[in-house]
Amino acid sequence: MKYVIFIVLFLLKINALYSQNTEKEAIKAVVYKLFEGFEKNDTTIVAQTLHKNVRFKAIDLRKNPASISDSDYQKMMIGVAKQKSKAEIWREVPSKFKIKIDNQMANVWVNYKFYIGGKYSHKGIDNFILYKEKNEWKIIFLSYTRR
Repeated sequence: MKYVIFIVLFLLKINALYSQNTEKEAIKAVVYKLFEGFEKNDTTIVAQTLHKNVRFKAIDLRKNPASISDSDYQKMMIGVAKQKSKAEIWREVPSKFKIKIDNQMANVWVNYKFYIGGKYSHKGIDNFILYKEKNEWKIIFLSYTRR
């Protein structure tokens, strides 16, 4: 009987780990899709990743003292839509994902390098908070640093 209980608990743990890894991959896909929308200058792709009430906070560490600015869905879409020439295309390259999940909420901490028109602009940390609504992960908050 002890072995049966052990095996059942072990299988439940394996299933939980598999489910969490599947969710982590789904969350990563949302982040990559957002960056794809930036690079393609496509507000339709970007919109698929964002909750309608999304908020943004940028902390610019290149200034002394550091400055904080905020934005919302409309401002983000205007910024994405304004990019017209190759010299203005945004490209964000993520690395070192750290993802934590609690039911329908997830937090993603990721290093990034940002390029404008193929030229390095800055680097920093993106901190995404996502919410799972109707089986879809959406970004509800993004704060990021610029260094």
